[in-house]
Formats: sequence, structure tokens, C-alpha cells
Amino acid sequence: MTSRLTRTLAAASVLALAGAAAPQAFAADAATECSGTVSWKVTKSYVGYLTKRDDVKVETFDGVEVGDTITFPIDGEKTLAATKGGKMTIVTAGGYHATGHGGVMDTTVKNLRVDVDNNRTAGKVSIDFASKPRTGATTVGDMVEGSGEVVSLKFDKAFDDASAAAGVSAAATYVESAAKAALPYPAGKEMAPVEIKATGCGFGEAKGTSDNTGGGDGSSNGLLPILGVLAILGAVLAGAFQWAVSQGLLPAPR
Repeated sequence: MTSRLTRTLAAASVLALAGAAAPQAFAADAATECSGTVSWKVTKSYVGYLTKRDDVKVETFDGVEVGDTITFPIDGEKTLAATKGGKMTIVTAGGYHATGHGGVMDTTVKNLRVDVDNNRTAGKVSIDFASKPRTGATTVGDMVEGSGEVVSLKFDKAFDDASAAAGVSAAATYVESAAKAALPYPAGKEMAPVEIKATGCGFGEAKGTSDNTGGGDGSSNGLLPILGVLAILGAVLAGAFQWAVSQGLLPAPR
């Protein structure tokens, strides 16, 4: 009987410790699954200009797609690295290179990034670019490379894990910066909305969006301290039994 009790307590300790560790291990694995897309037409007519003119050629790379809109795949690893300590940054991969229009256009846009403000209702989009600056249908300078903000954002709902998974749309307003060389528009112009869909990227939960008081994830997290206490109690009882046997206070198990 006593031998079985010792083994039972030891097994309970191991299982309790394993149960406490498993959710954290699962969460770590899940965090590496950050994925999704950022889609942006730039303006209502921009994509049509790229895709419907016979004298404009568009090449895409690293997963970017140009169709009814321009879709940039989220770089999960870089997004997870940039989203921490309350900061939310979506990093995408790839880009496109557009040439033509009688030699006027020679523009590369890549590595689009979305920074979300701490209030989760606003943000901005930045790009890396290489382009010949132009005004209308006229090239006005040599090739320029750099990075810059292109639009400020106002989200249609609070930005967090749940809304990003369902899909978030943001109204976009043009901001003048060095990126004007690639996307030349007047400051304050209303641009096409930016559409974001992402899962597993660690954006957290906006305050006031959940009434969870004990069910779901909350109840499983509340179970962890109990499992820890059981593990400690089992180890203490097993140790006490072994000590009592060594002191002759209890008979040795057969």
C-alpha cells in the first residue's frame, strides 16, 4: 500500500509539472505561425494603370501579387520580432517593379510595413522604394532609393488579434515623404483603404473587447497555479514518507 502511495504521489507530481509546462510550450509553437496579408490598391485607378495599359509592365517578387489589388504576404518571423513590448508592427515580404509608359515609369516598391499606434485605432504605412521621380507623365530626375511613410491610417475597429484574424480595413490619407519619388500624390489625398488579415502575430487584445471572466483560456490559465501546488504537495509527501521509513517510524514497503 505504502509503495503504491509513493509511486502515485511521484507520478502525480510529474504529471502536474508536465501539465503546467505544456500550455506554455504550445503557446510558443503557436506564436511561430504568424501569417497573413496586407492588401492595398494605392488609389482607385493605380492598379488598373499597372495592369491594363499595354505599355506598362509589372514584375512581382517574393510572394507579392498584383491583380484587383496589390497583396503583400506578411513575414511572420520579422513581424513577431517587431511586435513586442506594446509595439505592433506588421512586416511584409516582397514587392513589385513597374516599368513603361514611354520610359516615364521605373518604380520598385517593396517591404511594406504597417505600424499600429498604441491606441489601436490609427497607424501608418511605410515602404522601401527605388524610383525615377516623376510629375504626371514626365520624369524629373535620376533613380532615387530610400524608405518613407506613404499614408496615415484610421482603422474601422480596434486593432488586435481577433479583429486582425477577421480582417481589418483602414482609411488611408497620403503623407508626403521621400517615398513621393515612388508614389507621387498631393499631401492629404484620400487613398484606397488598406486591408489587413493576420493570425498568430501576437497583437494581443484591445481593452474592453472581452467579457471573459473565467471560461475558455482564463479557466485553463487559472488551473496552472493549482497544478503547481499539487506538484509541490506530492513531492513533499513522497519525501516525508521516505524520511519516516529511514528513521524507522514507518515500515519499509515490501
